[in-house]
Amino acid sequence: MRFFVEIEPPETAYIHEAAQWIAFGKVPEFYSSPEWGEEFDIRGDESAELEFLKAAVDVDYHNLPGAIPEVLSGIDLQTFQEALGTTLGTEIEEIKRQRQNYENMLGIIDERGSTPEFSEVRIQMLRENLARCDREMDLAKAIQPTIETILSYEERAKAKLFYALSAGELDAIGWHRFTQKDDNSETVRWEERSVTTSHWRMSEIDWQRANLGKREDSSPSWVAVRVNFQELLALFPQPDLPGENLTVSRYGRTLTHIGAPKSRGTGENRGKGRPLKGGGAVKTAVLNHFSKRHAASDLPEKKEAIIEEARAWAQDLFGEDLSRATLQRYLKPLFSKMTK
Repeated sequence: MRFFVEIEPPETAYIHEAAQWIAFGKVPEFYSSPEWGEEFDIRGDESAELEFLKAAVDVDYHNLPGAIPEVLSGIDLQTFQEALGTTLGTEIEEIKRQRQNYENMLGIIDERGSTPEFSEVRIQMLRENLARCDREMDLAKAIQPTIETILSYEERAKAKLFYALSAGELDAIGWHRFTQKDDNSETVRWEERSVTTSHWRMSEIDWQRANLGKREDSSPSWVAVRVNFQELLALFPQPDLPGENLTVSRYGRTLTHIGAPKSRGTGENRGKGRPLKGGGAVKTAVLNHFSKRHAASDLPEKKEAIIEEARAWAQDLFGEDLSRATLQRYLKPLFSKMTK
């Protein structure tokens, strides 16, 4: 028996997350902070520190457990993960350069002999580093075919996403950095706005950090660039990685599957995402009720307190236990109005 847990994705996806959906069907994750809690997605909250709005950089950029078994080449999953953990994804050429540096240093010692600068302890460390490089080289060579396959999927997905964004088929938003000039000074400002199609240049995209463009001081013009995830699904409903069609039973938010898959395909039977609770009526009711309270100056100052009140209100009135993330999306127009 296999088990799957239904999840609620964030409203938006960073551009590198969008590319990973297109390539592998990897659903974006919530980014939380201690202040807001694990379920509260801070990527689009302008009250959060701008540093937190930047996309997280993942050192292990091959960390795609749902996709890796499908693209493994001549190696099993456990060996691949152990090798990746040992090499940290370091490319073969970089390991060669490191090894050559250690060899050069040992060559100098062989010519001059042991000195205070090159003690026996340091010489032993250099030899151990050489042996480590040899081990990492073997591991890197073993996983290289799989990594090349992963990168091939990613590059094709990035090209598709870039075309959609630059052609206006998909909208993106981000935090734009601009200079506001006053009479005697210049001030750097940040503003969340739509990214126009003319700003898209493949050479100016920092995929890992979801940044775009270059200013005169080499800083990005846009940070935390992201797309609406539901709009992304509408344009790219089926990932490039071949899918697996399953018959499952649902128990609450848990899905179970017994037996072998019926067929392998491209995911034609994949769902379109969770429908709005109450057909959208709950969302409208929550926003209207708390907007009226805001107009009457009858709301707490902190967003977290508003969300908790909205959660209790929706539970009492509709019997719906809404998550923080859901309520954040429902109340986003109100929160934007409150910060102006």
